[in-house]
Amino acid sequence: MIQRRDIITAELNKHKQEKEYLSDVISELELLELEDDDELDLDEDDGLSDANAEDTENAKNTKNSKSDNSKEYKDNDKKVQYKIGDTLVFMSYTEANERAQNDSEKADLLISELESKLEDIDAQLQKLKTQLYAKFGDNINLERD
Repeated sequence: MIQRRDIITAELNKHKQEKEYLSDVISELELLELEDDDELDLDEDDGLSDANAEDTENAKNTKNSKSDNSKEYKDNDKKVQYKIGDTLVFMSYTEANERAQNDSEKADLLISELESKLEDIDAQLQKLKTQLYAKFGDNINLERD
């Protein structure tokens, strides 16, 4: 039972590390999206600052076309690297973001499941320790060194 607890603890630590990695990936993808949005906003501002009162309609058309360009940019998605196992794979931003979100949710479920198993094992071990100490008293040592 103690070996099983050790195995589950090692697996739990591995999944927690993977969850941290996925959280970092999601944060980096969000930063990438914010940087791209900021660049597009700057481009739109530059187009409007040069417009005078007579060219208001032309400026609106420019803004609309740049807005359309930003939609195209997100539709065409730049390729980003995403880690699958030990391999880095190029995939679209949208696909990488969706995959990171899904993998993060799966990791959360696995972590909660493993923590539940660990709690069950700890409860069983505590019950066994209580029974053994009641039977043998201080004549045995059940704690790890």
